[in-house]
Amino acid sequence: MKKRDCANSFETLAGFESHNETALVPAFEMNGAIDSTIFTDLENPSELGSHSYFFDSKQKGATNEVKYSFSALESSLELDLEFQALAIISSSDNMKDYFNKYNQCYSLILSLAYSNKTVMYTFAGWLLSINQLPVAEKFLKQSTKLFELTESNLLSSSEDFVSDITGVIVSQTCHALIASSKGDYASWRKIFEKIYKLLDQLGIEEAFGLFQDNPFACWVLGWFFYQDIFKLGRLSNREVFGPLFSKNTYKKLIEVTAYSKIKNPGFPAGCGPLTRCCSNLYITMGEVNTLYDLFAVKLQELNKYKEIFINPIIENKSISRNNLTYFLDSDIYKKYDSMKKHFYSWFNMKGGVLEEKICHTEPNLDIPGLTDDQKNRLNLFHDILKISLQVFLKVRILGCSTANLQIKLLREEIVSGLHKLVAWELNNYLLFPFLIAGTSVHEEVDKLRLKKLYCELKTRLKSGNLEKVWEMIKNVWDSYDDKDKVQNTGDLLSVIDCDVCVF
Repeated sequence: MKKRDCANSFETLAGFESHNETALVPAFEMNGAIDSTIFTDLENPSELGSHSYFFDSKQKGATNEVKYSFSALESSLELDLEFQALAIISSSDNMKDYFNKYNQCYSLILSLAYSNKTVMYTFAGWLLSINQLPVAEKFLKQSTKLFELTESNLLSSSEDFVSDITGVIVSQTCHALIASSKGDYASWRKIFEKIYKLLDQLGIEEAFGLFQDNPFACWVLGWFFYQDIFKLGRLSNREVFGPLFSKNTYKKLIEVTAYSKIKNPGFPAGCGPLTRCCSNLYITMGEVNTLYDLFAVKLQELNKYKEIFINPIIENKSISRNNLTYFLDSDIYKKYDSMKKHFYSWFNMKGGVLEEKICHTEPNLDIPGLTDDQKNRLNLFHDILKISLQVFLKVRILGCSTANLQIKLLREEIVSGLHKLVAWELNNYLLFPFLIAGTSVHEEVDKLRLKKLYCELKTRLKSGNLEKVWEMIKNVWDSYDDKDKVQNTGDLLSVIDCDVCVF
């Protein structure tokens, strides 16, 4: 892939926005909201009734004696689907806030949707899937079909189709986020691997050349970093744990996109000063998730051996206690005992290394243009995030109880720091520390303090994610009613909602 300036490759369709789209799609604009009842009819174009601006094959077949060839009919259907997609995205302005939680992506995706059909169908399908409308699949399937065709052309040609590259990667990134928003981890991982393989074949290092003054590249690869670092456990066909690209690649990615963000203050995408400041902590967070995935796999192997070779003997009531004692000297049990010791020794060592790494991570405040006040706030946030990761590691990985004194002290530091940053312009990044602090609360008086902090955030932070985080915290608190469930907090924390964004 050649390094070149792609700023002009992503212009919207000439003239489309100059027309009055509202005249074309009146049924889609109901007081600024998308009317979901209209879209239920899109599944079968022949039943659209009074919505005459859509293609009605049955009606046209009854009134027009012209016989279309198969190719002509197919072309007409494609044109109709394209018209529907454009009508849907042209009335999407009321959904801006929903999409902007994905790193300010609304204006980027909207403009690209008007000039790239793969993105156009994806965006239309995403809009409809928000309301869980079955017709969304029609548009998503069409975008997947175009992705596969374009991908094949890209990999078989030596030419540089920068616009096509951006379109297919943006489209598949959106597909991954759609699956993620539905909690469909299997589909998300499959789509994510597609993006990885395409980037890997095209050359990730060469892609850095596309970043300068290119908001699409910054958004796509910035979000690739987020998804890879925080969510990927293992590729489906081979046991590969951890981020797909190296940590050095991601550090370079953050530096380049952060430079673009700083150079262009109005830039709607890319890694800002906060991500650059905390990049090492974010990467360490990926290592924590990797350890959790490895722990689950290794524990499963240990339990499988126990279930097959150990349990049938020790649970056999016909075997006397004396004979069971002899069993402890058998090769079968000795192998199990050795596996168990190795597993816990390995786990303890890995957990200790990560804890040390978190404790010694320092912020990167070498960012041009920052005032002393901005640096102080970034430094404070870095401290809060560092402590949050410590609690996350101790509770989620190491299995510490939320009643543990050290957990209480760490939580107090998080809550105290959050109070100081409630009025911060970047307070949306406080959601992850708030989640960790809330789910590590055990006593009623501490719950009261969290409720007070929640009310403060609610007056300052306009984000639907805050409500989701608060619901998750309350679900954890409800589990505390049964004292035997306190140790299950790690399992609860392992299912962090996909919309809780820390990047």
